[in-house]
Amino acid sequence: MPRVPVVCDELQCDLCERFVPRKLITLHHLKPKSRGGTAEHRVPLCKPCHKQIHVTFDNRTLENELSQLEQLRSHPQLERFLKWVRKLAPDKNVATHISGAHPGHRGPRVRIRSRR
Repeated sequence: MPRVPVVCDELQCDLCERFVPRKLITLHHLKPKSRGGTAEHRVPLCKPCHKQIHVTFDNRTLENELSQLEQLRSHPQLERFLKWVRKLAPDKNVATHISGAHPGHRGPRVRIRSRR
């Protein structure tokens, strides 16, 4: 049986389908703004899902291969995350780290000290 929001201050994430506090909802452009996305291309996502999408995929991939919610939900790189995030408490926010497979990943930052 689907969960119903406890209070009207909860909204549903369109990706993981959890009801979360309004403060954890952001609007994700299914067609990236940098590629012509407009207000009608936006869907409500919880912050953990939204961050996970952007640390996993670049905008070109999102536009060309993942411009529909079902494509995102069924993508192998998100399936495990979605299974995990659905178990979290509704008010839980999480830290994310860019994937080494992400096209924009530059590797770890290394501080080089000069010898004197």
